[in-house]
Amino acid sequence: MKEEEFREYKLRVPSQMEIATITNIRKFVEILPKLPDTFVNTDVANIKEYPLNNEDAISRTLSYFKYLELLTEERPRGKKGDKKISLQSFHLTDKGKELKEVAIYEPDNLNAKWKDILKDSELYKALVTNEEFERWNHISKTTLRKLLGDSFSKKVKNVKERVDKAEEYLINFVTDAGLFISDGDCLRPVEEIEGKIPQKKNEEKTILGGVTIEKPLVEESMIAPSEGVTYIKDDDFELKIKLNDLSLKLLEKQIEILKIKLESMHNKQRNGGDDAGE
Repeated sequence: MKEEEFREYKLRVPSQMEIATITNIRKFVEILPKLPDTFVNTDVANIKEYPLNNEDAISRTLSYFKYLELLTEERPRGKKGDKKISLQSFHLTDKGKELKEVAIYEPDNLNAKWKDILKDSELYKALVTNEEFERWNHISKTTLRKLLGDSFSKKVKNVKERVDKAEEYLINFVTDAGLFISDGDCLRPVEEIEGKIPQKKNEEKTILGGVTIEKPLVEESMIAPSEGVTYIKDDDFELKIKLNDLSLKLLEKQIEILKIKLESMHNKQRNGGDDAGE
């Protein structure tokens, strides 16, 4: 692939990340059933479940949905100072309408639909349309920072500070959506991580006195769910977790970090064994 093709898609974050937070973005997806296909800022501000009621803050948040191809924006023409100029309206695109329909009729599938729509966005394409991803199926933080840096205007001051914030925001955004897993150095597709998880055998066979005895390889864990919190106890661990999508993604991230730490421990043990034998 030619270099100019790598830059076909721009990797962008909200202009004000402290306003267009991941929580505010996800909450907007959830309130879509309460909005018409064409609406204005005040329609969103009047929904009590939505965290933002400042119309300017809402407008800045919805601007990112334009980048994600879920909304288009229309600003009425008029003379300078005309109040109508500030009443820009937003229109759901076909993708936005699809997401809204799922939110209405299949709310249990809303997270999966959100993930599918993001995989068809410029944001996702910007992450995967580069030589590193095509060759290694991952995105290093170095590449991520370069893509973000290229997206900012040359007029932006304190570019490094801006890239630092954008990097943290974007990693949290794509992991929250279930698109990628962050292992500390790279972003890896969730599907790749899931594909590498070995399947455990259900049974272990032992022969005693000529008789084959089958027993579970792993004893069944004690699982006790209650009011959104699940408690899991096994011989080797105890876990208490809120049962929601974000908590599960964070748990998956921690598991990947533990795997890396364990591999590091194994490497140190192997290296220590080699040194002792010399």
